[in-house]
Amino acid sequence: MRVFAPQQRKNKKNKKQKIKRKRNIKKKRSRKKQNRKKKAKNNRKKKTTKKKTKEEKKKTKKKKKKRKKKKNRKKKRTTAKKKTKKKRNRKRKTTTEEEDKEEEKKKRKEKIKPRNSSSTGIR
Repeated sequence: MRVFAPQQRKNKKNKKQKIKRKRNIKKKRSRKKQNRKKKAKNNRKKKTTKKKTKEEKKKTKKKKKKRKKKKNRKKKRTTAKKKTKKKRNRKRKTTTEEEDKEEEKKKRKEKIKPRNSSSTGIR
């Protein structure tokens, strides 16, 4: 039986894809194997830490201090910014709030009138 050209092309393509897939699977397997070997090797190695000399210790201490200072400086800057912002907002709020409070107090005083109290003499 005769196979037409488009069908042949399709078959060829499928065959290539199959080969490619197999190759990729093989690569993946070998990579996994290598990684396993590497891990095993690292685990076999004795983990010993090298003792630091006095100078090295000093250097690391200095670096740590520097880092801390930098961090604190940054923190201070941000907090200062926040504080100034808060102050500004507080000032803005207080001017309007105080006026409102005073008005409310006046209104309350007008509303409250003693009823039948002996101290004021009103009955």
